[in-house]
Order: sequence, then structure tokens, then C-alpha cells
Amino acid sequence: MIRKRILAVDDNDTNLDILREILDDDYRLEMARDGAEALAKAREFRPDLILLDVMMPELDGLEVCRRLRASTGGYVKIIMVSAKISTADRLAGYEAGADDYITKPFDEDELLAKVRVHLRLKSVEEVDHVKCRLLEVLQHGNRTPLTHILGAAELLQARGDNVSAEDRKEWLNNIVTAAQRLQRWVERAEVLVALLSGRVDLEFQEVDLRPLVEGIAAGLAV
Repeated sequence: MIRKRILAVDDNDTNLDILREILDDDYRLEMARDGAEALAKAREFRPDLILLDVMMPELDGLEVCRRLRASTGGYVKIIMVSAKISTADRLAGYEAGADDYITKPFDEDELLAKVRVHLRLKSVEEVDHVKCRLLEVLQHGNRTPLTHILGAAELLQARGDNVSAEDRKEWLNNIVTAAQRLQRWVERAEVLVALLSGRVDLEFQEVDLRPLVEGIAAGLAV
């Protein structure tokens, strides 16, 4: 099973050691010791969840959280970790884009429970996003192959034996081609069902689209 990725951000090495002791066995763990390093590692490591200290020099956790939200949207879960316990401090974290807030010194069981809950929520949200996109495509894309299949089949049925070999071959080819397209949509729907049932662990990966874009641009320039 793919281990979820967690980025722990804290300028105190002792706190990072504690988080490593708690999380390292069950998760892929990466550490950052300041805000700038956290932003860089978030781009490279692409964590599922970030444990983000609030009080750090230069870039504090609130600013880091705002920048992360601007660059990653909602696909990464962020739990603020701070010694500040007032309601105003918590609200500031939520306004910056944090999903949750836990105070230092934190209880190990509480931390683990919050990590598990937010990782489950992230998986559900990602699957829902895939479901919505796939259903949108299916809604618009499955009508054309069905039309081709039904149209060619109805012609064969109506004409019976009064069909030339050439026409029969063309209509049968249309049926096969359209059925293959429809089969691909069904296979994608099966992947979606597997995602929804938890049999597949969804993992987003960064893809470099520059070669594709450059190829298209070169083709258009000809």
C-alpha cells in the first residue's frame, strides 16, 4: 500500500524528532526547518498533509499557509501546530487556510487521530473530484459512440440482405470502433468504482507538459 506523504515544518529540531518518532513508521515523512524550505519541499515532495509550526523566523506559519493555499488549492491538508492557544490565534490559522489546529505540547494520540482523519478526508475529496470530472466527460462523450452503434445496427436491420458487401463492412467497422470507444469509458468508470470502494489509493503526480506543448506549438508554426 502506498504510504501517505507528510511534511513536518518546525524550526525546533527537538519537535521534529518527536514528530519523526510518532509518524515515521506509518508515513513517508519529510522535514523542513523554516518557511522558505517548507515551500520548496512542498513543491518537490507534494505532501498529502503538512504539520506546520506557526512561530518561525522570517516566514511564519500563517504566511506559509497562505502561500501554500495559493499554489496548491485544497489538495493538501494543513494542520497548524502552535503553542498559541487563544481563540484569536486559532481563527487566524483557519483564515490563513489551515484545515485544523493543534496546540503544543500536543498529545500523541490526538495528533495521530487528526492526521488520520484529514488524510481520509483528502482521499474522499480527491475521489469526488475525479468522479465529477469523469461523469462530466461521460455525460458528453458517450452519446456519440452509442449513436454510431445504434445507427449502423438499425441500418443493417432495416436493409437486411439488401446490403452491399462494401456497405456492410463499413457499418460493421463503425459499430466496432464506436463499441471500442464505449468500452474505454466503461473501463474508466470501473477505475472510478475501485477508487470509491477504497481498492485503489489515488495518488496525484506532477507531469511535465512542456514537451507536449512545445510539440503542438511547433506543429502550429508549420
